[in-house]
Amino acid sequence: MIIREVLNNAALWLEDPDTKAVAIVVKKDIINGISLGDEYDPAQADYVIQYKNRTLLEYLRVLLRTTKSKMLLVALRLDIKIKELYPHQMTEGFLTSLLNGLNVNDPDLVQNKPPVLPWEDISLVLPEETKAANILVEWVRDELGFEMTGNARSTLAVVMYSHRIDRNMVLEYDEQIMLLEITHMVSSQFSLSFQAETVAYRRTINYLKMFCLRKLNSRHLDEDPPYPEQRAYELRQKYPAETSCVEQIMMYLTDKYGYTFSLREEIFLLCVVVDLVSGKRTKK
Repeated sequence: MIIREVLNNAALWLEDPDTKAVAIVVKKDIINGISLGDEYDPAQADYVIQYKNRTLLEYLRVLLRTTKSKMLLVALRLDIKIKELYPHQMTEGFLTSLLNGLNVNDPDLVQNKPPVLPWEDISLVLPEETKAANILVEWVRDELGFEMTGNARSTLAVVMYSHRIDRNMVLEYDEQIMLLEITHMVSSQFSLSFQAETVAYRRTINYLKMFCLRKLNSRHLDEDPPYPEQRAYELRQKYPAETSCVEQIMMYLTDKYGYTFSLREEIFLLCVVVDLVSGKRTKK
């Protein structure tokens, strides 16, 4: 394959000139001794990333242009560990969301941005994912030498939940309709125009997409143990406008589809709406 682009110090974009197949290859200091147009054997790399969905791979390509190589190498190691630890198959876009959300305390990693979402109590919403995230944070510290922030635990939990495949979810049309209905309601209530091309928007939409898929498949977030009523009350008081929007969304989906919502699902949806309207959009 031919080197078409150097994405960062550890990643190259390759293309087969005959088949037009493309791939991202990753290896520490991969740029040493190479030039654009050179042939490169993917077998020489530590990681080869190829997706069935070309659009997803192109999106990852764009993301890696501004991703520090150290961040990428940590994310790839973490990606492998998650798949060993977490008993659910993940979607192709998982690595991209992991890179988006990863928050590592290291001076060389400039993408150290705290999440906007009120995920401080995400363990109450996603207990299985949070348990796995706690193990992963300790593994990153012990094996890779990085200290991850408290926010990173909840971010990992949400990314895992958002990309898990535990369903026969070939429901793309219905899923897209519900997704559009929810985002339109949020956009209308807050007079927003979402920037669909941004990393932040796409990450949040991934969370919302999984919510829609689970509802369409009649799968609910586990309510054992019950979500604390007091905590739910505090979040509703903290985000009254977003809570009102969530109530309207739930009423609409109940009337149209006959869905019922657990308290955990309500709070998860509230977190997503908060993220959508908190600094991740432009005014109309």
